[in-house]
Amino acid sequence: MKFTDFIGNELIRDAVLSAILSGRLANAYLFAGPPAVGKRTLALTAATALLCESFEKEPCGKCDSCRRIETLLEGEGFHPDLGIIEPDGKFIKVDQVRRNLVAATQLRPYSSSRQVFIIDPAEAMHPSAANAFLKTLEEAPGGAVFFLISASPASLLPTVLSRCQRFNFQPVARDLLADELIRRGLFEADGALTVAGLSRGAVGMALGFDLDRHLEERSSALKFIHLALGERSTAEIFSLAAKFGKESERFDSRLELISALIRDLMLIASAGSGAETINEDIKEELVDMARGRPARKLARLLSLVAEMREPMVRNVRVDSICERVMLGGREMFVSPAAK
Repeated sequence: MKFTDFIGNELIRDAVLSAILSGRLANAYLFAGPPAVGKRTLALTAATALLCESFEKEPCGKCDSCRRIETLLEGEGFHPDLGIIEPDGKFIKVDQVRRNLVAATQLRPYSSSRQVFIIDPAEAMHPSAANAFLKTLEEAPGGAVFFLISASPASLLPTVLSRCQRFNFQPVARDLLADELIRRGLFEADGALTVAGLSRGAVGMALGFDLDRHLEERSSALKFIHLALGERSTAEIFSLAAKFGKESERFDSRLELISALIRDLMLIASAGSGAETINEDIKEELVDMARGRPARKLARLLSLVAEMREPMVRNVRVDSICERVMLGGREMFVSPAAK
C-alpha cells in the first residue's frame, strides 16, 4: 500500500503525505466524497505510513507494523495502535466507540509513537456514539490521529466537522482511470474506457468491475426501456416481466441500471447528442432511442421506475410491478391522448 499507487485526487494525496513528512499533522481529518473514490484507501495508506517503523517517503512494507496491517486487512490478526471502527449492523454504537476508541486513547501507543483511528463511515455513528467521539476528539492526546470517512458529511455533528481538517474527494477522471485499468492489465483499451465511464470515477467499483455480467444485465435493462417506450410487441412485456420475476434477487441492481439509462436519455433529449452520458459506449443507440421523445415524458418514466421500489416493501410480485410500469410507459409514449 503506497502513495504512488493511489489513483486520482493527487492534490489531497500530496497534502496528506506532506503533513506526514513534515510532522505537521492535524488531530483529525475528514475525507468526504462519493463512495469508492479512494477515501478509505488513502486513510489506510496514511495510517500505515504513520505506524511504519522505517517510513521515508513510503511505508516500507517489511517491518512488523506494516506486516500487521497487511494481515489485518486480509481479515486476520490486529494492530495494537490502529483502530478501524465500522458499523455493527446499521450503526456504529456508543459501546464500540467507548471500547475501541475512547479506552484506547487513554493508553500509550503499544509499539509506535502514534495511535491511528479510522471511522468508516463516520455518518453511521449513532448520536450517542458521535457525542462520545466528540468528547474524545476534544481531549485526545497529541499522538492520536483520527480519519473520518464520509459520503454524507452534512450528517455529522457541526462540532465534529469544525474540529476536522476536511478534504473533498472527487470522482477520478475517466481517461486517468481507464489508463490505470489498462496499466494493471485488468481490461483492454475499449473495455477500460467503458468501465471507467460506467463506474462514474469510483476507483473501488472500477477495480472490481465484472464487465461481462454488467453488459448482460444492461441488455435486459435496455429491453425494458424499449418496451416502456412503446417499441416491440406487447407480448415481450410479459416475457421480460416473467424473467425479472424469476430473478428477483437482481431486481435492485436492474432498477439502478434502468434508472441510469433513462437519465442518459433525458440528458440527450435536453442537451442533444453532445451530452456526456454514463453509457458512452452505446451513445449511438441512446441517441436513436431519445429522438422525438420529450425530456418531460422521460422524467415521468423515471419517476415510475423510482416508484417500483415502494411496492417491493409491500411484497408485491416483481413481474406484476414490471408489467405495470412497462405498460404505463407504453401508454404515455404511444397513446395520442398522452401529454
